[in-house]
Amino acid sequence: MAKQSFDITKAMAELEAISTWFDEADINLEQGLGKMKRARELIDQIQARLKKTENEFVALKADFE
Repeated sequence: MAKQSFDITKAMAELEAISTWFDEADINLEQGLGKMKRARELIDQIQARLKKTENEFVALKADFE
């Protein structure tokens, strides 16, 4: 089975949608808990992808020095 690539743009959009959902006046506690868990997953994935990108950039930069 092929591994799907992580789309940071889509993850950021989903995280923004979750944030917007919490701005609504009436929120369901159970739904909110689920959305908070999903937001944590997204944040972890985004941070990992940013760290990987940073490491790749540092390695490429070192090639030019």
